[in-house]
Amino acid sequence: MWPDTEATPIDIQDINETDVLADTIYNPLETEWLQRGLAEGAKIVKGLDMFIAQGLASADIWFGEKFSKKINLELIKKVLKSELC
Repeated sequence: MWPDTEATPIDIQDINETDVLADTIYNPLETEWLQRGLAEGAKIVKGLDMFIAQGLASADIWFGEKFSKKINLELIKKVLKSELC
């Protein structure tokens, strides 16, 4: 995670198009690991998506409402990208 963006502790040699890579890091938006996965044809789930989903799931539970069904995900992503990354 930022600022230590050069570390890649996972062996990335065996990634291929049948893999799905999920990252919890949201800054940078695409880690080297995800970039390499894309280059090899893998599907990816970025950390920012997981960060948002976790926050919405928590709000749904804590407040007993489905905030996750009422919000504009693209707007949230846009704001977070401009603020975090």
